[in-house]
Amino acid sequence: MWPRLALLFLATHPTGEGVSRDLARERARIVSNIRYRLNLELRPHASRMPGHVAIQFDLAQAAGPLVLDFRDLDAQGKVIDGSARNLKVNGSAEPLRQSNGHILVSRKRLRHGSNTVELDFDSGIAEANRAVTRFIDSQDGNEYLYTLFVPMDASLAFPCFDRPDLKARFTLNVDAPTGWTVISNGEAEPISTYLFAFAAGPFEQLSSGPLRLFVRKSMLARAKEEWPAVAETTCKGMALMTTFFAQPFPFPKYD
Repeated sequence: MWPRLALLFLATHPTGEGVSRDLARERARIVSNIRYRLNLELRPHASRMPGHVAIQFDLAQAAGPLVLDFRDLDAQGKVIDGSARNLKVNGSAEPLRQSNGHILVSRKRLRHGSNTVELDFDSGIAEANRAVTRFIDSQDGNEYLYTLFVPMDASLAFPCFDRPDLKARFTLNVDAPTGWTVISNGEAEPISTYLFAFAAGPFEQLSSGPLRLFVRKSMLARAKEEWPAVAETTCKGMALMTTFFAQPFPFPKYD
């Protein structure tokens, strides 16, 4: 009886901030095989990051409303609803409802089995207290962007199921300024949303075997001196861990 009670609770009560235990358990029970296709636009010194996300997933039952996580922060760091629009559910436009950092997807067009939810959004970029952070190099003025989604801040950047047990595959397309390099996760098994990451900027690159180092332009000379020792230590650490856990390194690259 618990799942039915949980669905009744979700359908008749506003969703509070964060992810409650009931919400986490219910989504883990009915949502699987998640894939995110993200299109992001990065512009120099912009305070917002426009994007579009298509989320493919399987539903064990067409329950609703289905809850996505997406939130923003005001100037004081208080959680507010994120800027989302143009919601489509399985190809059909739907009114968009946001509440307490969540997007509520009506059960009307959801179905048992495969579903696709897509929408436009924009999220904040700042030099502190944001999931997408800007760094301005004081030596040459170059701008760099990087993400830090641990432990539950992917939903500050894009709409998602922001729970570590709801692992997914990611496809990322970025429209970035000329001269910028964009680095992200490689192809791998599904990962938690907090492990998805990207960085962008006019990086220089050093490499050694499977390892790649992306470094700010102003730090290149120092990086060339230190890279051999860093690469050697990293390779030894990877070998130690794969032996200790009897588990091969699961990713195609290490940046």
